[in-house]
Amino acid sequence: MRCGEDGTECAIQHVVPRLGGHCTKSRTVGGRSIPYEWACTCALCDGAGKLTVTPKGRTMLLHCQKCKASQDKLMARMAELLPACFRAPGQARMTHRVDPADLAALALTEMPPVSLRLALLEMSGMSTPDALDKLGVRRENRSRVINGRASISMQNRR
Repeated sequence: MRCGEDGTECAIQHVVPRLGGHCTKSRTVGGRSIPYEWACTCALCDGAGKLTVTPKGRTMLLHCQKCKASQDKLMARMAELLPACFRAPGQARMTHRVDPADLAALALTEMPPVSLRLALLEMSGMSTPDALDKLGVRRENRSRVINGRASISMQNRR
């Protein structure tokens, strides 16, 4: 969840109050009742109690028994209602600012140029495999680039 909570806490604190839901399933752990499924008003079709919200780790499964909308459509609507908690399908996972001190430290680091470019792309939020693909690093050179010891032939390629 984008809000930093796990799925259960986000459901309890944000989703259920916003969609007017109630707990439908809970389990008892150490004498405490812990909810793990809720019925809410669907954000797409306004079906009262038709949207089932089930937390799974750091994410949430949504299912509407009335409109049978896909997970992507439901997630997109939830991203409109609760942008601090949900991201729309296809939206970048991380939206963060790069700390200027981290950028300066990276610029002063002794490392091969390809490894430096990899680090910059990773700081921008790109995944390591995507950054390596974008840089055109061949499979046999990836471990050296990741470890910061790119070979001379790798550095002089064009």
